[in-house]
Amino acid sequence: ILAAGGESLDAAVAAVRVLEDDPTFDAGLGSFLNAAGEVELDAAVMSSTGMRAGAVAGVKRIRNPVEVARQLLLEGDAVLLVADGAEEFARESGLPLCAPTELHLAREVRRFHELRENGTDPLASFGPLPGDTVGAVAVDDRGEVTVAVSTGGRPLKPKGRVGDSPIIGAGLVAEEGLGAVCCTGWGEGILRISMARMALDRLAELPPETACQAAVQALYTKVGGRGGVIAATPRGEVAFAFNTPRMAVGYRTALMEEGIVRVESSPTLITS
Repeated sequence: ILAAGGESLDAAVAAVRVLEDDPTFDAGLGSFLNAAGEVELDAAVMSSTGMRAGAVAGVKRIRNPVEVARQLLLEGDAVLLVADGAEEFARESGLPLCAPTELHLAREVRRFHELRENGTDPLASFGPLPGDTVGAVAVDDRGEVTVAVSTGGRPLKPKGRVGDSPIIGAGLVAEEGLGAVCCTGWGEGILRISMARMALDRLAELPPETACQAAVQALYTKVGGRGGVIAATPRGEVAFAFNTPRMAVGYRTALMEEGIVRVESSPTLITS
């Protein structure tokens, strides 16, 4: 989309939609089940142009919640809609709904029963192995930067729990002249320190990679959290940092050979 001169909004949403449709990730199809054995999805989109934003949380009947967030950004009079209200907005906007069970992957149903039988939730507090929330940041040739994020949350999360992903300033943020940031990891910790805004503010004074590292360091120092952040600036700079055992990151810039995507997953920041 970007190589063809398209807008960053379309590019970021398209990237996240691909990941929502891939059962590898904790977003859309393949999401973890909550404590009630249900899938509840969160997603958000934000553009640096006018700081437009749309977000949904706790939806159960939408395969691609990032599309609903995009539609809310474009035409809604609210920034965040939840549960039935978000699904009603999707229906009125002509976006498809599905049966909740269509999002229940057999792998995750087995995981749900195993965790219930074991009586433990490995991500309940510290979050040593945060889930596979997906996100994308994109900058187009007009300098507009957009961020999109989607998640199913952590395994066995309490029914109705909303993490950082759909919360502007915590899970994502974008601002003209600075760039866009997306976070992943222990949602409760990311919420408490407003991690996305923290990283974005540092982009004004630090190199992008250093800004990302500072935000991840703060997550650990302030609340003992693990997670990661990706960022892009209006100048096309790409940066990321994380303190989890791994975080898969793929990116492409205009300076790369056509068709090349660089993929990295080794730690850029480990804090003991």
